[in-house]
Amino acid sequence: MEEKRLNPGEVVAKEGDPLEHLIVMLEGEMHVERPQEPGMPMFIARAPKVTGLLPFFAIDEISGDSADRTAPRRSLLLHKDYFPEMLHRMPLLGQRLVGLMSDRIREATREETQRDKLMALGKLSAGLAHELNNPAAAAQRACQEPERSHGQTFGVRVCGCCSTR
Repeated sequence: MEEKRLNPGEVVAKEGDPLEHLIVMLEGEMHVERPQEPGMPMFIARAPKVTGLLPFFAIDEISGDSADRTAPRRSLLLHKDYFPEMLHRMPLLGQRLVGLMSDRIREATREETQRDKLMALGKLSAGLAHELNNPAAAAQRACQEPERSHGQTFGVRVCGCCSTR
């Protein structure tokens, strides 16, 4: 086990670096963000928390830049080579870490679903704003409105998109 202290803003790892340690956060917090979305954390780990590589976890490289943004951090690192011995000596810890891993997956899925919903809502509102601000669409709506409200046309063709009876 190795103790590590970091100052605010210090980058812990970069995307693509190997993920080799279980991290026990003792003090502070760590923000993990995607390089293409700076300032938008993928997740925030606050002490006390266990994060990083967990036993039985299939991911072997970092999928986002990790940096401490708000406070100094103190943590303990356990290299993955010690996992078998740790699980042998403390089998209950293995069960707890599996529960922690399933909680992590559930939370990531929930956040991704929320992000997808927000993106869909953004696309919908952009499409609606485009239709409302598009002059051709406004002319077409204007041509169709008298027909809808009065059930008749006035025999005037305003544009090629409208038809008269």
